[in-house]
Amino acid sequence: MTPESVGDLTDRYEFGDACVREVNRRQTYGKGATSTASVVIELMRKQPEPEWVTLRLELSDVRDFRIIDVNTFSWVLLDDLHVVRDATGRLHLDLDNVARSDFRTPDQMAEESHLYFSAREVRWAELAAPRCASAPTTHGGPREAAEDYGRTIPPVGRSG
Repeated sequence: MTPESVGDLTDRYEFGDACVREVNRRQTYGKGATSTASVVIELMRKQPEPEWVTLRLELSDVRDFRIIDVNTFSWVLLDDLHVVRDATGRLHLDLDNVARSDFRTPDQMAEESHLYFSAREVRWAELAAPRCASAPTTHGGPREAAEDYGRTIPPVGRSG
């Protein structure tokens, strides 16, 4: 099942031709252990006016991931991200969704993707300006303030 809120993200941003600029994975151990990841992407914002922006995806409670940095994967995204929620409520995020099919299972993502994460929650925020100096902007320069939309793809709640 694809979460409804992913449509907000793909309606607002064009992931085709986007560039992954940074991937961070953090694991702590012991009491209060955490497992997180973040992905920084430069991409075209479609609304309200087309312009290049920097987007950060923050993933929490990351359990599974696959990061393969090989010459065949240039860190340019060729298609929209692919998100599937499994029966346990975990989100499976594939950033290497090269139009393989309309629907991919989490197992297929984990086995085939070059950039894949399984997380409990995914948040996203638009950062102040593109990090790449060559990224064009329709406003003539970097934006002055960061826009943090604080959007969350929420975990599935349990009823009862």
